[in-house]
Order: sequence, then C-alpha cells, then structure tokens
Amino acid sequence: MRSPRSIILAVVSAKNDFNNQSITRYSREIDPKGVRTLGLINKPDTLDEGSDSERFYIELAQNKDVIFRLGWHVLRNRDYSTRHSSLQELNRAEEQFFSSGVWRSFHP
Repeated sequence: MRSPRSIILAVVSAKNDFNNQSITRYSREIDPKGVRTLGLINKPDTLDEGSDSERFYIELAQNKDVIFRLGWHVLRNRDYSTRHSSLQELNRAEEQFFSSGVWRSFHP
C-alpha cells in the first residue's frame, strides 16, 4: 500500500458501523489526499430503509464525507440465503435493488 504506484482499495461493509472499520483511517495515513484510493461499500442491502446508517452510506458513496479521487463504488454481495442462486438470479436481484429506493442513483 505504501508504494506510490499502488491503488488502495478501501472496502467497508454497510453491515458494520463505519467508525469501527479502520481501513479508511489507515488509507488516509498512507494516502492523505485520497488520490490513489478507491472506496468500495458492500452489503448496502443490509441497511434499514430510511435509517441514519443508510443516509450515511449514501453520502459516503456520493463521495461527500470521505473523499477519494477515484470515488466510491457500491456492491451488493451474495449472502447465505442466496448461496445456491444462479448468476442470472443474482444479477436480477442486484438489478432490482439498484433500480429502487435511494440506491437507484447508483444503478449500474
């Protein structure tokens, strides 16, 4: 991560409290201006709709709170209940998630 030629991938889980995830703090120590850090938020579907946590992660994804030049991306992961789902089913669930609610602005 310390190599100036490296891209830092800062992965945070929306399932956990952001303040308990040290990767963004650590990436800022290495890349203070955030010029070579890419943020990734996973598990956005675990957030309660309309909650403060959901609003926080939306603002994070919009690059408003922790600002990275490479921005933030949002990824909906497979979970235990979908472990046997086909790729088509997973893609359909992801499409449905990102085409509704506040996350539709991040539709791929």
